[in-house]
Amino acid sequence: MLIMSLLVVGGLVAGCSSDSDDGPGGVSLPKGFPRSEVPLLTDGTVLTPALGIGAFAEKTLVAAGQCTKVPRADAAAVGLLGCGVMAGFGAAVNTGGVGRGDSVAVIGCGGVGNAAIAGAALAGATTIVAVDVDDRKLEGARRFGATHTVNSREQDPVEAIRALTGGHGADVVIEAVGRPETYGISRGPWSSSECPRRTSSSRCRSSTSSVAADR
Repeated sequence: MLIMSLLVVGGLVAGCSSDSDDGPGGVSLPKGFPRSEVPLLTDGTVLTPALGIGAFAEKTLVAAGQCTKVPRADAAAVGLLGCGVMAGFGAAVNTGGVGRGDSVAVIGCGGVGNAAIAGAALAGATTIVAVDVDDRKLEGARRFGATHTVNSREQDPVEAIRALTGGHGADVVIEAVGRPETYGISRGPWSSSECPRRTSSSRCRSSTSSVAADR
């Protein structure tokens, strides 16, 4: 079984390398990718797989470095490694820059959200608040490292996060659902003194930790 990843092992991001050349139709090609191998329709239309991988297709063309061979396993589970895990883990560790002693709120506890929770735990966060509307997902989030859970159907998530962080709000907020309502939660309403250091809020002088499409 092969897992296909968004990223090419070795530092190249498929189609987004700074050393890339423009292929037919303005498609960006990784350095060294033969122009003659760009897939085309018979009318010359360039075929580009979504996110450099493709989806719901029996066959796709990817760089060898995007493929990892794994032992026999549940395809639905290991498939998360190619996208959801790196998206969530990266949002916590790279984009969010979670560090030792930080407080983190993760909104949405699906594949991406749980990966973010695991990343925050590995990075040393001491308070990790998981927010979802499904108690089963919240229970699962604890297995990935959440220290507290909030069912946002039953209580105001902003007030709950504030209460669990000494009234200050979380240091890092990761929105892992991709809905306007949950994005709004990640933005606050925090006062200027409570604004998370790293969040999706445009009112904070920080980079975004928001990732989308967890469900």
